[in-house]
Amino acid sequence: MILDKFSEFIYEQSSLFFTKWRVSCFLVIVLLLTDIGFELLSKEFWFGSVAAAVDTFSDVLLLPLYVVVLIFALCFLVSPFLNRAFSLLVLGREYKRAESFILDIQDKVSKVSSDSLVQYRDRAVEGEAYIQRLKGLNESVICFSIFGVFMAIHNEVIFIYYSIVFVVPFLIFFSVQSIFSKYLNAIFFYKKLSENISTRRKNNT
Repeated sequence: MILDKFSEFIYEQSSLFFTKWRVSCFLVIVLLLTDIGFELLSKEFWFGSVAAAVDTFSDVLLLPLYVVVLIFALCFLVSPFLNRAFSLLVLGREYKRAESFILDIQDKVSKVSSDSLVQYRDRAVEGEAYIQRLKGLNESVICFSIFGVFMAIHNEVIFIYYSIVFVVPFLIFFSVQSIFSKYLNAIFFYKKLSENISTRRKNNT
């Protein structure tokens, strides 16, 4: 019984840490560093022999261990940390502007029928999925921006790339605003509605 609960806990924690966005970033960067990504785009790879394909993927083993560790740290630690730090910075500013809107939500839920609870629950579930997608996308953008800077420094400085990197903070800023808006309109609204309906039912009994 204890082992079952412990295994469930490990699974839940690993699911939060090893998201599909982070794993995808890790795999893509590894493929780019080993030139496997470019090999996959070539016609010869798909029409070649199985032995040649295995030989191509074996190039992953040639990556130095410290490079793999750095890529892992970038994808699973650095990018999520920077995304969280920047998001909290933006949310702190946006929360002050949204205080009146939050109060309006608390007033609106008192006028919503309890029959609509399922509908708003579905909206909250969709809102959570939307937020997770944007959160993962933000982490990926930060991850590849940092990776691109290192690649540009060690190889060739591309003006267009640096222009794109300059735009990244603005993209994430508007993305965090969208996340906060979706949270208030879907998830926060549903939570307050659930609390309000629960209170109403207690008062009626």
